[in-house]
Amino acid sequence: AALFAGYAESLNVRRYTQSHRLATDVNDGLRAYRGAPDGFDGVAEVWFDSLEELLAALQTPAGRAAAADLIADERRFVDHAASPIWISEEIVIDLP
Repeated sequence: AALFAGYAESLNVRRYTQSHRLATDVNDGLRAYRGAPDGFDGVAEVWFDSLEELLAALQTPAGRAAAADLIADERRFVDHAASPIWISEEIVIDLP
């Protein structure tokens, strides 16, 4: 997280979160109940104001350098071939 935080401005990042899986019987029970595969250790979310902001950042020397350093760091602890990645749009559903 500290390495990423140092590059947030270069990449036009608005928000960054990490969600770490809890080692609980509840997680094990939910997985068994649904017949789900073993889960991931965690998920990171990187928020941008727009796709265009991300793409603009990646066109700059600082943005490209940040992306290269972050990928090199991730290769130490992330199995990229087995880890999904996607760009999404958040849709907020108003609840009663």
